Amino acid sequence: MHNFFTAHVTREIQLEDQARLQRFAEAWRYYYGEHPDVIRVEHGKRNPNVKPNYARLIVDASVSHLFGTKDLGFEIVGKTQREGNERTREEQWLDEVMEHNDKMVFYHRLGTNGSVCGHAFYKIVLEGDVLPRLCVLDPGTVKVHTDPHDLTRVVRYEVEYSGKDPSSGQARDYRQVIEQNGAGWKITEQEKGPDAPEWTTTATPPWAYPFPPIDGCQNLPSPNEFWGVADLEMDKIHLNRAINFQASNISKIIEVHGHPKTWTNGYMPGMKIDTSTDQLILLPGEGELHNLEMVGDLGSHIEYLRWVLQALHETARIPEVATGKVDNIGQLSGLALQILYGPIKELTGTKQLTYGGLIKRLHQRLLVIGRFGDGYRTTLHWPEIVPTDVTTELQAALLKQEVGFSKDTTITELGGDPEKERQKRQEEAEEAADQLIPNPLDGLGGGKQQQNQEEE
Repeated sequence: MHNFFTAHVTREIQLEDQARLQRFAEAWRYYYGEHPDVIRVEHGKRNPNVKPNYARLIVDASVSHLFGTKDLGFEIVGKTQREGNERTREEQWLDEVMEHNDKMVFYHRLGTNGSVCGHAFYKIVLEGDVLPRLCVLDPGTVKVHTDPHDLTRVVRYEVEYSGKDPSSGQARDYRQVIEQNGAGWKITEQEKGPDAPEWTTTATPPWAYPFPPIDGCQNLPSPNEFWGVADLEMDKIHLNRAINFQASNISKIIEVHGHPKTWTNGYMPGMKIDTSTDQLILLPGEGELHNLEMVGDLGSHIEYLRWVLQALHETARIPEVATGKVDNIGQLSGLALQILYGPIKELTGTKQLTYGGLIKRLHQRLLVIGRFGDGYRTTLHWPEIVPTDVTTELQAALLKQEVGFSKDTTITELGGDPEKERQKRQEEAEEAADQLIPNPLDGLGGGKQQQNQEEE
């Protein structure tokens, strides 16, 4: 009985893993625009299928609003000595490591994996004395084993993928097993041929840190399982498929009725009908000649297409205005923008919690590897989500000062650092004062020449 139960649970886990990988593959196909035909294509005829790729739009818009295109700044709070506005040694080292790994590209690749698959992973690779490398892992190659009492605590990672042996040119399967070993972690690298039954251990690289070289996070929180929720779940894929179907139907209707069929009655065998534009058509008796016309119009089809598209934007929490569509909107106030961007603002705020925790843990681990010690905390400076009107913001800041808000508060709300601005204003005032002090030798004939002679 015990063996039967164990085998059943093992089988259920295997089926769950297979279903997840199939879901990943389907999401990637839609992301890359490899949508299936929804209307049958007749042999030798034009393919009427229309496949707008809203799946990629959803993912790219979500990632761009999370990380932005400029630098995602950070600073260490506490446990460090800062002189003025200079970056600390720890911050400078982290800046160097992140730039070495193309920081913003790394973040976008991480976010795209998470948005498509629901989970994002990276791996730290140490190669001698050079700076650590950060590798973004394909979630489809990662298998995790969690503590049975705590699904958020991973005790074993398996990264498995196929590739070509650079020496022989033959296909090989590769696996890296990273498992908890007492207070540390053990790394085992293995290989095998495509038909080989067993793995062969090729290396056991050292890892001298209390944390694993792999870390990850949920894209959006899923409370009762390890894997997170993707932006491109099956409901969005089905809506994209419905959009493709309706757009393809409209395309087919336009194709048929844009070049209508001609029909006639009273046609006599052997009769030739010349339909040239400069010819008079004569039909015998009560003969008729017509074009096959569409019953109704495309209005209902187009309206349904718009409804499905709206449903996709609403369920994805990516409003059309956030993708650059501003038709019939006009001038918008700050409050109107806040309302329109509300869904993506909430979505991005949740992602800042999940990805923010991942990035902060990465900073902590890199500082340990860099021999700065542990216990550091970093603050991230996320990009603005909602477009702002600078004039309106400045007017609001002045009104706040009139009712009692301090300048420091309004400067902070506008994205500035009150202390830095105070120092800059002092430097500007000193520079202006120096320019106002007259040179006592100015206006005296030969004064400058006399001064030069005295210096010589």
